[in-house]
Amino acid sequence: MKLTTATWRIAAITLTLAASTVQAGGIDHRVTYDNSGIWNHSVELAVMDTMIVGEIGCGLWEGGETLLGKTCWQAIDSSAVSAVFAQAGKFIFTRSRPSQTDIPACGSRARTVRASQAVR
Repeated sequence: MKLTTATWRIAAITLTLAASTVQAGGIDHRVTYDNSGIWNHSVELAVMDTMIVGEIGCGLWEGGETLLGKTCWQAIDSSAVSAVFAQAGKFIFTRSRPSQTDIPACGSRARTVRASQAVR
């Protein structure tokens, strides 16, 4: 069986990629805290607000008759529904922090301690 040049190239590329993934290419390292640029919370909120204004503006400008207008209105609908579900999820799944309660310990250990004290 004779190997062609293309087969050798594919084999060489495969071996090179396999060897580079073993080293991880410098990806696996500790990253310092960065609150500048796009990672700044105020910039994140500004981008989100700009997207919402853009969706509404596009929807009003195009209307619902064109393909772009329909897409804009669907984007508005999905943004509104996802905002409602995200807020509901925050209320449903948020636990109270130990600093927000008078009970010295929260969680299953606190219930165990209170149950053992009730037995006495």
